[in-house]
Amino acid sequence: MTGNKRIGFQKKTFVLFIALITIVLVGFDNVSAASLSHDAKFSISGDGELYFSVGPRLEACHIDSHKEFSSACRITSGKTYSLSSLVDRGIIVQPGDKALFEGFFDSSGRKIALKAIKMDILRVKVGGTYVYTHYPAFGDVPATMVTKPLYGEMVKKYVKALYNTSRYSVMGQETVYTLPKKSLSITVRFREKEVPKLGLPDTIKKTFGDADFSVVKSVPDGISVKCSSSSSKVLSVAKASGLAAIKGTGIAKVTVATPDTDLYQSSQQRIKVYIHPAKLTGLSAVKKSPDSVIVNWNSSSGCSGYEIEFSPTSSFSRVIARGKSAKASSESKTFKIPKEEYKSCRYVRVRGYKKSCGEVLYGEYSRVKVQ
Repeated sequence: MTGNKRIGFQKKTFVLFIALITIVLVGFDNVSAASLSHDAKFSISGDGELYFSVGPRLEACHIDSHKEFSSACRITSGKTYSLSSLVDRGIIVQPGDKALFEGFFDSSGRKIALKAIKMDILRVKVGGTYVYTHYPAFGDVPATMVTKPLYGEMVKKYVKALYNTSRYSVMGQETVYTLPKKSLSITVRFREKEVPKLGLPDTIKKTFGDADFSVVKSVPDGISVKCSSSSSKVLSVAKASGLAAIKGTGIAKVTVATPDTDLYQSSQQRIKVYIHPAKLTGLSAVKKSPDSVIVNWNSSSGCSGYEIEFSPTSSFSRVIARGKSAKASSESKTFKIPKEEYKSCRYVRVRGYKKSCGEVLYGEYSRVKVQ
C-alpha cells in the first residue's frame, strides 16, 4: 500500500472510529420503537456490585474519583432494565474487597461469555470540575485499526467534541462487558477469595550461632510476601525472601504479609522466634576446702545471667546444690556446698539464660567434672 493510500485509509478509519465511538458513548437511550430495545435482568450472588458504563440519561458512571461510581449507574439485583439497541451500555463488575468474580451465568447455570473490552478511564477538567468518561484502550477493539499517534489524536478529538477541550488524563483502566442486543436474564457470581496458605509455624526455636534460615517455606504462585522483624538486634529478616539471620538472643516477632490479588485475600501472620543462648565454653570447677567449689566459664554477651547446678552423678539425676549469677559479664563464682554433700560433689553444669519480652530463654547446659 502506497503512502497516500495508507494515509487515506487511516483517515477513513479515523472517521469511522469516531462515528462508532460517538454512537456508542454519546448516543441516546430514549427510543420508542420496541424493536430497538431489549430487556436485561440481573441477579447478583455473593459480595459484589454491577454498574452500567453510562447511566439512563447517559451520565458518566464515575464521579469525583475514578474509583467512585454514580448511584444512577448501579445495577440492582432482580430489577429488569429496558436498554436501547442503539446505545451500548456496558457492564462494569466490582467484586467486594475479599471477593472474586466468577463470571456470568444463564438461568440454567451455564456460563455465558460476554465480550470484554479494556477501557481507559479519562478525566477531563471542565469549568473547574472534573468529569469522567471511557475510551477503548489502545490495542483493544476497535483501536487495533490505527497507529498509536493516530489513536492519540482520536482521543483528543473525542474529548474535544464532548467537552470543548482536548486536555485529559488517563486515570486507569477497567474492563467493560458488552451485553448482546437481546432480552436475557443473567446471574453474576462472586465468591470469597482464598486466604493464601503459607505453611507458617506459630513459633520457631533457634540457638545463637545457628545458620541463617527461612521463615517462609512455600508461597502460592503469583503471591509475594513482605517480611519484617520486631527486633533487628535479635533477628534480621530479608523483606522479600524471608531469609532470617540471627543477630542476638531473645524473642523477635516476624510479620509475614501478603497483598490482595485477583485470586487471594491479603493476609498477615506473626511468627514468634526464640533465639536461645549458645552453650557455654571454658567451663572448669575446683574444690576449695573446706566446703566450697570455684566454678569458671567464658561469659556471653547474649546472656542476662547464669544458672549453676552440682551433682554426684554425670546424669544429674540428683542435684545437691544450686546457684545463680545474675550478671552477663560473670565468669567465675565460688559456691558453698552443704557439708554432708561436699564429698559427693563430683560434677557441675552451667547454662546461660536470657530475659526477653517477659519470658526467660535458657541455653543448653555445659558440664564438667569437679577437680
